[in-house]
Amino acid sequence: MDRYVECDITDVSYGGLGVGRIKGRVVFVPYTVTGDRVTVEIVQEKRNFSYGRLKDIIKPSPWRVHSPCSYYGTCGGCLLAHIDYNYQLEVKRLQVFEIFRRIGGYEVLEVEKTVPSPREWYYRGKMEFHGAVEERRGYVIGLRKIRGHEIVEVDRCLIAHESINLALGETRKKGKPMLGRLTFWADDNADSLNVMRHVKGHVFQVPKTSFFQANLYLVEKLVDLVLEMSELQGTETVIDAYCGVGLFSVFLARKARKTVGIEIDREAVEAARQNLERLFPGQSSIFQILHGEVGQEIGRLATELKEKVELIVVDPPRGGLSERVKEGIIKLGVQKIVYVSCNPSTMARDGAFFSRGGYRLTRLVPIDMFPQTFHVEVVGRWEKL
Repeated sequence: MDRYVECDITDVSYGGLGVGRIKGRVVFVPYTVTGDRVTVEIVQEKRNFSYGRLKDIIKPSPWRVHSPCSYYGTCGGCLLAHIDYNYQLEVKRLQVFEIFRRIGGYEVLEVEKTVPSPREWYYRGKMEFHGAVEERRGYVIGLRKIRGHEIVEVDRCLIAHESINLALGETRKKGKPMLGRLTFWADDNADSLNVMRHVKGHVFQVPKTSFFQANLYLVEKLVDLVLEMSELQGTETVIDAYCGVGLFSVFLARKARKTVGIEIDREAVEAARQNLERLFPGQSSIFQILHGEVGQEIGRLATELKEKVELIVVDPPRGGLSERVKEGIIKLGVQKIVYVSCNPSTMARDGAFFSRGGYRLTRLVPIDMFPQTFHVEVVGRWEKL
């Protein structure tokens, strides 16, 4: 294959790379979008596809926009920043559809419109940067390049809450460099081990070592979507697996008869118990937070819990659900599974398992917790046949 070639971009892959074809061979090109005609430099050839570098835009796509970020094109974070935001939403919907068709085997599938973020920029409540001391540049702090491990020094990240950017500047001024992976929280009290987050009138205490949803302006909509799919009547026993600090547990407990949260992070468990206790003081019959591995605890509940579990909500890490967890859910015999995922590929794989186990996918909604990036959150519901 020639080193420099022209091609039309016909799609955007999950991962944020434009997709073209050269003599029938797929080529992935960063910073391109459906509708672009481009000149590409082939930089790497694999067995079935190639990677290219954008050299020139011959004819721009109608969905191409100018990125306001000065690090665009070098930083590997915002691979969709050159795409009109409304089209970003459609790109993510189509990607979820294709992933569930290809990995999950869902040939007949409705993926609802992607829920947009109220803010396209400055929305992240938590960011990870990298600090290093280099011979040539001295102390650098920033984000990884699109390829390799080199750090792009960043003064201000346009997807980070402004309080994070202020903290980033202060860190750079300190006499002693901070090295390695550095985590910054929005509105952080540096002397505290926790941050506070306000969601739908409730205050959540979050340990800095624990997980919390990153988009400060879309958390409430995510909670609403989970509750909407749960369709609780007030008589149900509910399990909230991977419950973290109790984000969903707090609101499920308001609508269910009993809510059982499961979390392996001990600090998050203690925070969840405190977060629920503030809402339901002295009412231990309404909620319970268990510390343990989710598969083990679900297996134990399946044999020991006296009441029927009507609903389970799962929000696992990117790797999705283990076989043990999936088998435990089937054994529980729940009527509904509400699945929250930041990785549609593992969600589609797990969903296929539930479909084989007697459940039907009834709703699938992408929600754009990560504008400008290729990441997408997805909420789905499976119901027992």
